[in-house]
Amino acid sequence: MKKRPAFSIALLAAMIALLVSAVASAGTMTVTVEGLRSDEGVVRVAIYDGPDGFPDRNAIFRIASIRSHNRQAKAVFTGLAPGRYAIAVHHDEDIDDEFDMFLFLPVEGFGFGNDAPLGFGPPSFDAASADVGVDGKDLVVHIRY
Repeated sequence: MKKRPAFSIALLAAMIALLVSAVASAGTMTVTVEGLRSDEGVVRVAIYDGPDGFPDRNAIFRIASIRSHNRQAKAVFTGLAPGRYAIAVHHDEDIDDEFDMFLFLPVEGFGFGNDAPLGFGPPSFDAASADVGVDGKDLVVHIRY
C-alpha cells in the first residue's frame, strides 16, 4: 500500500476546514413582500451587494422571480456572505420583464428594503439596505403602486 505524504493530508484537512467555515458563515435573507394588489404576474426581488449601480438592472447581485399567493410573496436567498445588501422589488403583473411607466409614473408595483422613501428618484443604497449576518435577516417590503 502506498503511503501518502503528511503534507497532503494536512492540506486536505485545511481545505475541508475552510469549506466548513465558509458554509457556517453564510447567511440567509428572507424578503416578504406585502400589499400586492393582485396575484397576477410575478414578483421580482433583487438584491445588490454594493452601492455601485443600485438599483439598475445591470448591478443586480441576485434575483428571484416568484409567484404570489394571497397578495403576498416570499423570496429566500441563501449562502450570502455576511455584509450589507440592498433590496429592490418589482411586481411585474404582465410578465413582460419591464418596469411599466406612464409618463413618469409607475404603473406596476415596486418597493425597496426598509420601505425606503423616494425623493426625486430611487432611494440610496444605504436607505434600502440591511446587514445580513450568519444568523440571517428577515425583511418585509410593502409594495407601492
